[in-house]
This record gives sequence, structure tokens and C-alpha cells, in this order.
Amino acid sequence: MTFQTATSKDDVLCLVIKLVNKCDNGPEYRSDAFTEFLSKGPIQHHATPVYHPQSKGKVEVFNHSLTFHAQAMATSNTPFAAVITELLARFRAEHPSPETLLPAEIMFNQHAHLPFEPRQSISEPAIPQLKKARQNVHFEEKHRPKQQKPPHRNPLFNIGDKVPVR
Repeated sequence: MTFQTATSKDDVLCLVIKLVNKCDNGPEYRSDAFTEFLSKGPIQHHATPVYHPQSKGKVEVFNHSLTFHAQAMATSNTPFAAVITELLARFRAEHPSPETLLPAEIMFNQHAHLPFEPRQSISEPAIPQLKKARQNVHFEEKHRPKQQKPPHRNPLFNIGDKVPVR
């Protein structure tokens, strides 16, 4: 283990939190840009087998919560490091709800036990922003313009027409 001197708040956050990225070896995780991104920070990359349900479900749940937090961050002026810290703390602290059960939990009828505890509590001021972002997402889904039906074409035959049969 190496120790570094922290020069800013972001450095302190990175030293306290161990960032781990689990993926299923998709093409976006094998790109040069992604490996360059991982090399810039203290992020560990754990590639799981492609059809490993225990890990793949966790990745899907984490990606879902990551996109939700990214949408919430877009509506607020919270710094990116704070949002990621809160996301990791929330993901590690919360037990998945029944609608976000992992495939292994469904298959084996057991709850997954995480081998670590959150190191930081979730900040209270961000919770109303997350609720507001979730309401905005649901509002947009409800009020999305419906697709128009294609114009109705006149049928080739009308009711009562005599049609030649071969």
C-alpha cells in the first residue's frame, strides 16, 4: 500500500474511498479511452465473466443508479466528486428493493451480503434534489408526445365486393 500527500479535497475523497468498477467485458469497457480514464484515478477495474449472474446483476443495478444520479447532478450545482461519493455510499448502504433484485438473489432465494460498510453517511441536502430529479424524469415520461399513427390507407377491397379466387 502506498501513501500519498493529499493536496485538495478531491484527493482526500479519492484516498478514503476505494473505487471499483465491475463490468461484464462489454466493448465499451475494453476501449483505449476507458483504460486511459481508469489510469488517471484510483479506480480498480474488475472484469467479470460475461454470463455470471451474481456479478452481472450488481452491474445492472449499479448502472441504473449511476444514470439516475447523473441526471440528478445535471439539475443541481453539486460537484461531481460529491455526487459520486454519495452514490457509492448509498449503493453500499441500501439493500436493493424487491424490484431491483439481483439475478442471484432470485435464483438462490438469498440476499447478497456486501463485504464492506459505507465509510461516509449520505448527505441530507442531496436527497430532495434526487427526489426532484426523479419526479422530473417521471413527468417527462408521462408527458412525452405520443407517436402518430401512420395515415389510414383505403383497403383494396370493400365489404360485399366479389373477389376472384384462384
